[in-house]
Amino acid sequence: VVDDSKVNLQLAKKIILKHINGVKVDTVFHPQNAIDLLNGTNYEIVILDIVMPDIDGLDVLKWIKKQDRLKRSKVIMFSSLDDAELLADAFTIGAYDYIRKPFANYEFIARIRNAINEYEFLNLVDKNVKTVNKKNQELKQLNTALKQTQTDLIQSERVAGVGYLAAGISHELNNPLGFLQS
Repeated sequence: VVDDSKVNLQLAKKIILKHINGVKVDTVFHPQNAIDLLNGTNYEIVILDIVMPDIDGLDVLKWIKKQDRLKRSKVIMFSSLDDAELLADAFTIGAYDYIRKPFANYEFIARIRNAINEYEFLNLVDKNVKTVNKKNQELKQLNTALKQTQTDLIQSERVAGVGYLAAGISHELNNPLGFLQS
């Protein structure tokens, strides 16, 4: 959670920890500290105030979206501003959601849970895609081996056919020769 209000930071952390089990919440007062923290750690969800000193939330959002390892992170913007153009910019850059301050606890938690669920769903989809790709690769290898086996069987059938033909010709030649010798 990144906000220039320590009250909002404490409130957000308290609400999240109370309503969502098994999460770790870091709070950051200054946007540059957020960038420094994000440089070393992957976060599933970033809750980011739009209006902050020095660097605004949109600049931090742009930075996050440029980082390959953070592209999947869900960034929820929150602000007390009622500027539709600013919100449009945030969503254009890649914000996942928006929460208006002061926030209602139930809405705040619902939006965070929704972001967590989507993040986990995308991870599950990635896992399933990797599994399908692995199985597809195995099937391609088995198909190649099957084609080789089929080619080998056809070749051995041809050789067997030539052997039967040679045996038949030999038999047909041996009968008259045997008669003549007798």
